[in-house]
Amino acid sequence: MVIPYNSLPFGFLLINEIGHSDEYFSQVEFTDSIEDINNGVLTNKIRIRENSDTLVKFTSNLNEPIRLEMDGFDGVDVAEILHDDGVYLEPSDKIIKVFSYISFPLPPGVYIIKISCDDKSYYTSFEVMGSRLDSNSWELMATDVFESIKMLAFQMAVQKISAVKQPVINEFVGSLILKMNVIEQYYNKVIAALDDLSKNPHNKISKKYVLSNKAEQFAIDYQCNKLNTRKINIGSGYVPLKFTDYQLTENAYMKRIVLELDKIIRLFINEMGSKKSYIMSKLENDIYGKDKNTYEYRRNVTNLEFLLKYYTKAKKIKSVINNLKDTAWFDSVNENIIQRVPSQSMLDPRYGILSRVNKELKAMTIRYDIDNRLSFIWHNSSKLYELWGILKFVEAFRNIGFELEEGLNVEKIDGELKIAGLSSGDYFLLKKNNIMVKINYEPSLCKCDRETSLDTDPVYTVGKNVTPDCKIDFFYNFNASRLYMTSLIVDFKYRAKQSIWSDYRDDCKKQLISYASDTRSIMVSYKDKRQSLRIRPVSEVWALYPNSANVEEEQIESDLFINLISFVPGYQDVIERHINRFIDEYLLYDIAEVNRLYGAKDTSAS
Repeated sequence: MVIPYNSLPFGFLLINEIGHSDEYFSQVEFTDSIEDINNGVLTNKIRIRENSDTLVKFTSNLNEPIRLEMDGFDGVDVAEILHDDGVYLEPSDKIIKVFSYISFPLPPGVYIIKISCDDKSYYTSFEVMGSRLDSNSWELMATDVFESIKMLAFQMAVQKISAVKQPVINEFVGSLILKMNVIEQYYNKVIAALDDLSKNPHNKISKKYVLSNKAEQFAIDYQCNKLNTRKINIGSGYVPLKFTDYQLTENAYMKRIVLELDKIIRLFINEMGSKKSYIMSKLENDIYGKDKNTYEYRRNVTNLEFLLKYYTKAKKIKSVINNLKDTAWFDSVNENIIQRVPSQSMLDPRYGILSRVNKELKAMTIRYDIDNRLSFIWHNSSKLYELWGILKFVEAFRNIGFELEEGLNVEKIDGELKIAGLSSGDYFLLKKNNIMVKINYEPSLCKCDRETSLDTDPVYTVGKNVTPDCKIDFFYNFNASRLYMTSLIVDFKYRAKQSIWSDYRDDCKKQLISYASDTRSIMVSYKDKRQSLRIRPVSEVWALYPNSANVEEEQIESDLFINLISFVPGYQDVIERHINRFIDEYLLYDIAEVNRLYGAKDTSAS
């Protein structure tokens, strides 16, 4: 039921501060059921802008305790909200700043306000409006950032630990590849151990006692006499019967290991089998026509070779496991009997190698240690847009045929993969034939030529602006040498184009111009220092901004070598087009000149 503001047992005022202007929301209706909000019975009348401050005044004349809770309070460090039994606001005459643009801005979305007293609760909501993106586009961008970081980091982990260069389709497949890589390290030994165990497992000679006619009794022992005293039929008696006993603790342990390994192999075969069939169907259906030299075709051929290599080995292991599972001794062992395995039995190399592989498979855990700044970035649209932009550039280069060589921080510590996020100064290294691309995230530009080098940064600046959001350096591997060719600087501006390129507020404009005109390099191509200094190392500067109303909007300042480009979630393929243009205009022409002037031994560049 919707309750008018003048019928509420408390007072509520929300103030939205945007710059020097304030907007007051005082006549706010509540409801006694949150379902009224979910079902649209109570419509949202409080709309505030992101990147602004939110203040609340909450009063009450009630004698019983009453508290105000609000979505987002759990991340706020405000003394009036923090209590031993939770995060909430108590009535007072003070106006409390609950959300600050500086320390904890709220991202776009709908938030619930709950006020509780005794056993009754009141609900209302407010919406944070995106300044540049609607809530759906913002959510798409936010989700994309976290998932892209997670997946890129995982792919780097797979590549680093298993030397797999092929793209990992998803994390599930990647986990199986990591496990399969462990198995492959011991492949021949595992095959030999499984095969030999099927024929010659550990065993011991044991006795069991069975009833038999007295005429057939022989070798009566103490246990026979003891059992015979309890029997009823005087015409028969217990006799000992020797048999080969496989129910040993190490065999039960081995059976558990083999069954776990069998599960991993079956999962791998099923998943890789479906991927193999998919790639084979694409190649067999001749969707590439007569041109087999496209990047996509070559990539699929390489991926198929990689899958077949692992798939064949997995099938071989599966076959040997099936043979072992079909043996009588394996079927007779109860693997659920768990006892301490004698260390002496593990001296058998067959048991030892399977135990070692099992332990390494279990130790192959993955822990995500995504940069702690993401807890703030998630609430800072400007920073989120910047991080999303970097990841989309990496994705764009991969889409046009570049392979990721380095990127993100991955460590292996005692079998555990620790995957970190993206921090200032980090970079991605990508390669396609003889072209190498280094995407630098928030680099600090060198201040003089003495600080520059091919391995760190070939570019320096004589200007005051030293930290672009992104700098992309292009290199060419030529006759066993690496040549620096050119750079592209990109800034991500979560604002309107008018505030980026304006004579009225020209700080941003001057910053972009400085990146284009104040940057220098003493090592461009094969030129000497004096020739190199005559060339602009930064061929273009791009300012990317979100304009959902015009996703194709673009402004070119050709005389300044600056492009202002609309860059919106869901339409990021526009970047691929611009990257291809940049490579054609500024890179491939210069590479062709190098090859012509100096006679390259290998001229494959694109």
